[in-house]
Amino acid sequence: MEGTSGVIIGTYENALVGFEISGGGDKPITARLKFTNQCHIGHILTVASHSQFVASGGDDETIRLLDIRKGVELGTLIHHEGSLKKLTFHESAGSLFLVCASTDGTISIWKCAQWDCLHALTGHKGAVSGADVHPSGRFLLSVGADRTLMTWNLMTGRQAFIKRLPKASSDVKFSPGGSSFYLVFGGTLDVYETSSVSVACTVAGEPPVSAAAWWADNQLLTGHQDGSIVLHAVDGKEVTRTAVVA
Repeated sequence: MEGTSGVIIGTYENALVGFEISGGGDKPITARLKFTNQCHIGHILTVASHSQFVASGGDDETIRLLDIRKGVELGTLIHHEGSLKKLTFHESAGSLFLVCASTDGTISIWKCAQWDCLHALTGHKGAVSGADVHPSGRFLLSVGADRTLMTWNLMTGRQAFIKRLPKASSDVKFSPGGSSFYLVFGGTLDVYETSSVSVACTVAGEPPVSAAAWWADNQLLTGHQDGSIVLHAVDGKEVTRTAVVA
């Protein structure tokens, strides 16, 4: 399918780099440099985008905000006393929120446009490596170096549930419909049922998994350390490799 999209990359050279991707179908896929922004004074470790907003965080302990539609910097959010490990946007009830996980052991939640900090969630005993909001907007999951999976009630801003994990997880992400979520564990990936918070199936780490993303409720993409990208079908307690994308 022919079309235009964008890719934004955060670099260890402290800059955001944006590309416009075009082509497809019968036309070759091309990447054109759209912008660069030397917005941090340390390595950029995480980038998130939603509509016109782009947020980036790194080891300079700041969150930088851009409006790429207008081509302007919106400012800087300063709250954490540690590196930013994961940023993610979440839209709920007509409002947009930014969730930030930090090595200082806390998670901050900001209401976009006004950029007010609504919640500062504390409970992890160590760095928070990942956090994601359920599609309903009612609760959030977080994982960290303390080998715990924490559930947070976003109506109250309080911890609701804690589950001990066999080892530290580096990321957590709900499926689009919210019935499942995955945890990444040092090269392997487990898919959990949200209702029971129990493992439904596992993507083996051969070669090791380095990144993942949901393609659909029952389809999962994994990136591996050998450079391959694999599409998996998730059906209950079974996961099947269906295609090697790259």
